[in-house]
Amino acid sequence: MKIDPKKIKHLDAECKRLTTLFESISLEKIFKGGLKAFTNAKSGHIDMTEPFVLRQGDSIWWCENGQRIGFDKTNTAAFRKLVNLIYKDPSVNPYISHEYLLTKTFECLVNARNGDNNSMIFSGILLENMEGSIRSYNVYLKLIKLNVNKKFKVGDVEIGRFKKNFFDKHIVTFKRKFESADNIYEWYREIFSEQTYAMVYIRAESQRAKEIALGKCSLAIDLLKICSETVIHPKQKIHFDIDSNAKLSTHHSVLLENLENDGEITAQIQLAPNSKEEPPFELNEQKKRKLDMFTELLKKFPVEKERTELQRLVIRSIHRFGAALSEQNLYRRIADLFTVLESLLLVDQNSPIMESVSKYLSKLVYKRLGERKECIALIKKMYGVRSRYLHHADEVPFEIQDLASLQVNVFSVLTKMIIKSIDYKTKEELFQEIEDAIIAAYTPKIFRN
Repeated sequence: MKIDPKKIKHLDAECKRLTTLFESISLEKIFKGGLKAFTNAKSGHIDMTEPFVLRQGDSIWWCENGQRIGFDKTNTAAFRKLVNLIYKDPSVNPYISHEYLLTKTFECLVNARNGDNNSMIFSGILLENMEGSIRSYNVYLKLIKLNVNKKFKVGDVEIGRFKKNFFDKHIVTFKRKFESADNIYEWYREIFSEQTYAMVYIRAESQRAKEIALGKCSLAIDLLKICSETVIHPKQKIHFDIDSNAKLSTHHSVLLENLENDGEITAQIQLAPNSKEEPPFELNEQKKRKLDMFTELLKKFPVEKERTELQRLVIRSIHRFGAALSEQNLYRRIADLFTVLESLLLVDQNSPIMESVSKYLSKLVYKRLGERKECIALIKKMYGVRSRYLHHADEVPFEIQDLASLQVNVFSVLTKMIIKSIDYKTKEELFQEIEDAIIAAYTPKIFRN
């Protein structure tokens, strides 16, 4: 990691200042029930003979020898400002999580206060810790409601299914090292075998690797959604997702307390209607072509920190479109689809929604006048459905084919915007070119340059 020398100098100076501002308080005063009352879920009780970090709201404390060491409210804000300064550095952010950096920076400050590692200055200790935390990982995220028989890739993300033999070598290695201990890998095999996963390779600190993987895998899953048959068949439901992103519960639970029988309680736990086994997912040629198109376009995007405003916008729009297609209530879906269109096609918050969406969508997607008129008519019709639902809670009837056409239009304009984002930095630049083309089309040649 290479951090600017001026920033390094500032970090060391701020460290020196902060180490003089620590305050200390007895843990006995904090935990009125005694130290034994302070427990955690993992081991039952924290070993008070060993130092540990305690988080309380925005505050962070070092606990050792019955004392809590940390900052008051004002100096906590100064400490967090220091952490944020380090975190925003382009050589740090891609590899280190904010959570890790917060804890490790605090530990380094405590060690500096205690006179530990005197041979190294603060920045050197912290950089050594950060660099030492970076590892190579295959990060697996569990998917629900996606029945995959054969693994495939969406860009850098592999979609597949855990086989029992995936854990076998780990079970054998663990048994060799710890003969009498419970083998955690056997439990992993029981829990994860035959489960579907999204996997991506990441090199970073472990928590940061998870964060990056969630972003990459979420994008891959949303690409699967917008390339699915639901775009042209709106009633075909999408249930699959990363388990941590899923909105639909797989189980329904009810407790029934019988007030006429001494409060007898019975519990009912049943599978939700959407939890039945899904048919095998088929990556047909049409889906594969669409996925390949998107992944090839997105490969041209720079790393996240270097993306343009328009590129960041289209990535967010892919996520929103995927979420909209997963929405089971079709009226809410229509509202969500217009949210995608508004974010893509409104110049600013004062732009009239229907006029802006109709004009720029029709110009970007269609070339023939007749097609543009049909597009504008569709937008007006479905915008009316959206407005009655949002503003009057009124679910007016609509043709399912009109919803299919709206979804196809969102897909098409999103594709166009991804392509345009390679050459344009903002949507304002793109829309200005459209406006210039409109003016040119209605200006006689004699008056042009």
